[in-house]
Formats: sequence, structure tokens, C-alpha cells
Amino acid sequence: MKFLLSFILYCSLCCALTLSSCDKDNGDKSCETVVNPNGPAYLKVINDRNEEIFVDLTSIIPLGAQTRSGACEIFGLPTGAHTITIENESGTASKDVDFSLSDGETYTLTVGAGFF
Repeated sequence: MKFLLSFILYCSLCCALTLSSCDKDNGDKSCETVVNPNGPAYLKVINDRNEEIFVDLTSIIPLGAQTRSGACEIFGLPTGAHTITIENESGTASKDVDFSLSDGETYTLTVGAGFF
């Protein structure tokens, strides 16, 4: 009986730990925070293309990120006006994106088929 009770307790604990580890940053279960989880502001990039994209943040912070197809990534950034560059996988197309962030704000950028 002790063994059965211990086993049930162990399984319950494992299940609780597994479920709690599925939560993603900022309460969004489908996005991954890449850098600066404490912001103070955020850029959320969703790649809806059938190829990887490159998110060039070097005008703001020293970071560029390859973002796979179907991914959602969150970047903690300082507040203020910003310009980033998004490039396609082959590097043959790029687009500058301007946006402003206030404290605690998230700017969402969806890169889809007609983006470039």
C-alpha cells in the first residue's frame, strides 16, 4: 500500500512539473523569448513564410536572429523609436520596419507571404 501511494504521488508530481514546464514567456504558450525577458518593451516576430527569415536588430541591440518558418519569437527591447531589417532566407529581399515602443508595450510583426 505504501508503494502504491508513493507511486501515485510520484506520478502526480512528474505530471505537474511537465505541465508547468510547457508555459512560455510572457504568458504566450506559442512564442519563445530570445533575449531580454524583462524588456522593458517587446517585439514579437511571427514567421508565417515557408522559409527562414533573418531579424536584424543590430541598430537597437547587438543581435540578429534566424527565425524558422512557423516560429514566434519575442525580443526584449528598450523603449523608443526603432528600425529593424527583415531579410528572406536567400538574402535577396529585405524590408526595414519602423515602430515605437512604450514601457511594457509589445509590437507584433507578422512576416507572411506578401511581406517583401
